Amino acid sequence: MADRQFGTSWRVLANLPSTGLSGTVTLRDPFGEAAGSAPFQEVGQGRYIATIDPAHTRAEGLWTAVWDYGSGTYEQPFTVNAGTGITLGTARVQAAQRVDVVHTGRVAASTLDTITDHSLIGGANDHLGKWVVPDENCADARHFRVVTGFNGSVLTVSSAYAQPLPVGSRYYLFSEHVQPEAVDRAIISVIQSLANSVAIPLRAEGLVPDERGIVTLPKGWTRLSEVWMTLDDGRMVSVAPRDWECLAGRRLRVLGANETVTLSITGSREPLPPVWDCSVLDVNPLLLLAGVASELHRSLAGGQATDFDAHLQRANMEFQTFGALLTRVPRLPRNSVPIRP
Repeated sequence: MADRQFGTSWRVLANLPSTGLSGTVTLRDPFGEAAGSAPFQEVGQGRYIATIDPAHTRAEGLWTAVWDYGSGTYEQPFTVNAGTGITLGTARVQAAQRVDVVHTGRVAASTLDTITDHSLIGGANDHLGKWVVPDENCADARHFRVVTGFNGSVLTVSSAYAQPLPVGSRYYLFSEHVQPEAVDRAIISVIQSLANSVAIPLRAEGLVPDERGIVTLPKGWTRLSEVWMTLDDGRMVSVAPRDWECLAGRRLRVLGANETVTLSITGSREPLPPVWDCSVLDVNPLLLLAGVASELHRSLAGGQATDFDAHLQRANMEFQTFGALLTRVPRLPRNSVPIRP
């Protein structure tokens, strides 16, 4: 699970220091080598976007988008590997739904500070104070606003978006008690708490060792599990653990290897917080949502919620579910070894 996956074009977004900037984004792979570039464009209020096709797919791990805007650069690390979970945007909505009612709407028309939705039911005061959460694919996906007015079909929000929300896109209304930023903090907290329990599998191939059989390992990897060698006649053979070792400086030495062969490796990293709303999260969705819901209910039990006992009971139930699911988390392969920095 990762911020981006091979096999698709990558859309990268960033907030840069000012408006009106122009320049390019360059991808750097886990070895620091350039792997594609494209110009970026502003989508409003210092928010920029670019779409890039990576030049190769030889290594999963920690990639970097280097935003060059003439007067400066911004390096944005992000993870790349196979994804099987849910996105941050989906996790945010589903976690909020486990705490309070979430309304799903669709934009019929919009301006910088209004959203028209003719299917939205309620009176003038029914939605005041609720949080508007744009769909994960919007440029303003992580820019949350509070409803300050409603006339039956038009929501007015507390401050302008960078650009009007796209017509036809979804949006969500969170209860005033469920702040989207608090949900995101809980998601990150749970992911970080699982750092020693969950291993995210990674692969890399086509690595060429030097004459001593040494290669540099990809950035972002924390453990190494298997090494395979492709010989000059095309045969791929497994390298026994006794014939390879991790050296200081994120290097791997393989006995019998040299520049006439290539290496393929598998390993893992710890789960990391997502960079974008459409990033696929690093952990099992059921495990993640139970942990997040437990944190949110516990927070509401000690905050402004009206039914403290109910939130505390639901927090304990979610925590029990989290504990039960945690026992089913796949463990590290027994032969994996830590990569030495």
